[in-house]
Amino acid sequence: TQGAPMLVYRFNDEGDTLWTRWLDTAYAALPRAAVAQDGSYYFAGLRKLSSSDITYETFILRTDTQGYLLAQESFPDLPYDKVSLCAGVPGELYLAAGNSTAGAGHRAHVVALDTALSVRWSNDIVESTSDQWPLYRTSVAGMAVDAGGDVLLGGMCVNLNVYPIWIPMLGLVKIDREDGSLLWARRHAITSSDLGTVNDLAVLQDGSMVVCGFVVPPNMGFRAFIAKYTANGTQVWIRYHRYLTNALAENVLLDVELLDNGGFALAGTTRLHFIYGEVPWLLVLDAEGCLLPGCLLPTDIEETEASADGGLRIWPLPIGTESVAEINVPIGRGSAEMRVVDGAGRCVQAVTLVGVGLQSVPIGTWSFAAGIHVVQVVQDGRVLTSERIVVP
Repeated sequence: TQGAPMLVYRFNDEGDTLWTRWLDTAYAALPRAAVAQDGSYYFAGLRKLSSSDITYETFILRTDTQGYLLAQESFPDLPYDKVSLCAGVPGELYLAAGNSTAGAGHRAHVVALDTALSVRWSNDIVESTSDQWPLYRTSVAGMAVDAGGDVLLGGMCVNLNVYPIWIPMLGLVKIDREDGSLLWARRHAITSSDLGTVNDLAVLQDGSMVVCGFVVPPNMGFRAFIAKYTANGTQVWIRYHRYLTNALAENVLLDVELLDNGGFALAGTTRLHFIYGEVPWLLVLDAEGCLLPGCLLPTDIEETEASADGGLRIWPLPIGTESVAEINVPIGRGSAEMRVVDGAGRCVQAVTLVGVGLQSVPIGTWSFAAGIHVVQVVQDGRVLTSERIVVP
């Protein structure tokens, strides 16, 4: 907050606070990333040093493991809105700063540091990719290192020379850890979308990578995605996921982590409309990026919804003769249907859902046998979501 120190916390594995530190290093600080490396903690973000400062500068702090400040470094020539930080091989850190707004030119830099915060090299991503992407400007939002310590960056590429009809694409860049030279750069079109960006990426043991972020399809809200790429940046698959499926809902994935079973845990935010507050969103997927096992083939594009808003809510409970299924039929798919299946797998009720959006359908429990039934929302032959009910 303005005029207040930056707060740093450490928690144990049960979530209990071990200590709290106030780091009075700026008039206004916006922490964006934290990593541990070689016995120290590092925090990066944006800050203003006084109330008279007009723009923020990028900064990095080093503390000991008790949170006491050891060193700090500023980068006033990087007044951007995106900051990422990652640890490399022992003794190395990488700081990425980018700007995702057209007014500031979609700039992006990556800075290599040692653990004492001395700069080893700096790379202007826009300049280093100018030969391969002569018409594009790149912003960087996510960063990771591979097994050899080389740096992988993800963000958005925009062709500013065709303003106001920009052609944004997902961008991936690989930088050599030794001297910051460009190893390769890849652009990937966003299917049926007019905007999108990579927010985070993670490297798998075989050198391939997964990235997450969001895209904005025409006339719709934000749609989250996870995509997998080979070690040289070739796309393997992309999956779209939405928690809220209303036309203006915003679904964003901000962080992806690898699970021991080969799957992925992702975190992000969702909200019904930009006038409402954001709600945290957690998602666990299998190794193919699927919410449910056996989604489409690895080379196909798939969209899944996982929500009460985008699927099904049954009320009132317990089930009675007045119970209804409240269904939000997704936009952009074929005909939909509500089905009720009994314990023997027989369909005992089927209702065609006309149109899209929120609909309430009475459940015909008065004609059902007692026992367990499953209410399903089916679209294009696929079960989007289901709920189990017990008929007395």
